[in-house]
Amino acid sequence: MKRKMFVVLCLIGMCSFAFAGGGNERSAEGEPQYPKGDISVLIAAAAGGGNDLLVRALLPSLERTLKVSVVPVNQPGGRGAIAFNEVASARPDGQKLYFNSKSVLLMKFNGIEEANMDRLVPVAQVAEDVTIFFVRSDSPIKNIKDLINHIKTSKERVKSANSGMGALWHLSQILFCQTIGSDNILSIAYPAGSSAMLTALVSGEVEFVTCGPEAKSFIDAGKVRPLCVVYPGRYPSFPDIPTLKEETGLDYDYPVWRGFFTTEGTDPKVLKILSDALKTAVESEEFKKFTAIGMIASFKDSKTFGEIVDKEQKSLEVLMPGVMAQIKSADSSGGKK
Repeated sequence: MKRKMFVVLCLIGMCSFAFAGGGNERSAEGEPQYPKGDISVLIAAAAGGGNDLLVRALLPSLERTLKVSVVPVNQPGGRGAIAFNEVASARPDGQKLYFNSKSVLLMKFNGIEEANMDRLVPVAQVAEDVTIFFVRSDSPIKNIKDLINHIKTSKERVKSANSGMGALWHLSQILFCQTIGSDNILSIAYPAGSSAMLTALVSGEVEFVTCGPEAKSFIDAGKVRPLCVVYPGRYPSFPDIPTLKEETGLDYDYPVWRGFFTTEGTDPKVLKILSDALKTAVESEEFKKFTAIGMIASFKDSKTFGEIVDKEQKSLEVLMPGVMAQIKSADSSGGKK
């Protein structure tokens, strides 16, 4: 009797181990048993922002495809580090995803040491922003050529707004200045984001702003004037705005992707399931309605997205030390040349 009981307990233990195996569970056909429950998407931004709204526009299709709840979790704290670290430290089973823009690549250069991209693996790119140059609607600057001339000839540094020193839109302005051959700007940080930057422009605190299509409400209200977009062709949501290359002939590009990541070490077959589900979501009617208000749907699978991230990381490793030294120098001199 005792022997029979021992055998039964062993069988129960083996079954329990099989079902508790985690990210390496596989079906009889060798496919991963994924998803194993609800999926969390950690968004390194507050509710209502561009990243948050974009993720929520993808959720209906993701839930239909994956047949589980996909739960958005807003974690803007720590300049994105809290959300990053939670996913990077999670089990590599694809149950936790991290969503951010190209900004994630800049985090480690801004003192967030744990934001090492080797801790995450790209899942898919889903959208792309463009850089748009804006001035106030009553500005004497009528086009991008006027702005370039103003920057080059002004006796005082031309004030611009960014979303944080060394962050996405600040970097766009630094690269633009390198392209035109003049650094005669004073870029002021508005960490609350694009809305705060555009409000500063409207109030006259700064003379120009670079940001994305989230400025649409300011355009529609007649508060700001777009000068040009930095994009290979006319931007679909704003077809009347000329491109920088059309206006000036300058070769300057600054694409801003937005995409999903998960924990490094996740099974490639799980990445494929997620990537395919996201491709379907990008093509869904819900997401098409969302992108119609300004953003471009731009899907890249895990492999292609990973190649883009790797290439940009290598470029930033060369560029950012000089940028951060320039920022420190400006801080120590009170923003003066």
